[in-house]
Amino acid sequence: MKWIMIALLALPPTPDVIGKSVSDAYAEIGLLNPVHVRDISGDDRPVIWPAHWKVCVQKPAAGEPLKRYQEVELGAVKLKETCPKPGS
Repeated sequence: MKWIMIALLALPPTPDVIGKSVSDAYAEIGLLNPVHVRDISGDDRPVIWPAHWKVCVQKPAAGEPLKRYQEVELGAVKLKETCPKPGS
């Protein structure tokens, strides 16, 4: 019985969605966590079609515990673009 309680209390890790489309990231993160996506190309464009964008950065980082209803922040660029270097 103890292992059942421990399993229920364990938080799932944040999935690694870097390099995936934003729509795939939504599917992996699930419906219980709000997702905020922003354009990190420097052009400040709205992310309207998630399937046309790829994830470059995420917070929380992959593998970190993900609480239910915790917001996930994604930085994205269009699929054909290159992700900016960290710190730029």
